[in-house]
Amino acid sequence: GKPDIVLTKYKTIIQIQGCFWHGHKNCKYFVTPKTNREWWLEKISRTKERDLINKIKLVKLGWNVITVWECEIRSYPEKKLAKIIGLIRSFV
Repeated sequence: GKPDIVLTKYKTIIQIQGCFWHGHKNCKYFVTPKTNREWWLEKISRTKERDLINKIKLVKLGWNVITVWECEIRSYPEKKLAKIIGLIRSFV
């Protein structure tokens, strides 16, 4: 995969996930379309599986991986940014 943000100095990768495309569970932005329902569920399932495999590979390579969901940025951007900064500082 291609990370959204790479902080080499902190060996940290930030992935920004769209709630719909990455199947964010229990999120108001993840609604399964009414048409082609099975196709969409399979597509999103494959995306989630690929996300997990990529995260495992990155962690094995020594990277810290932070996942940021679209809904977190929409609703509470300052709160999420503070949390990210705290996580990065904990990695140092």
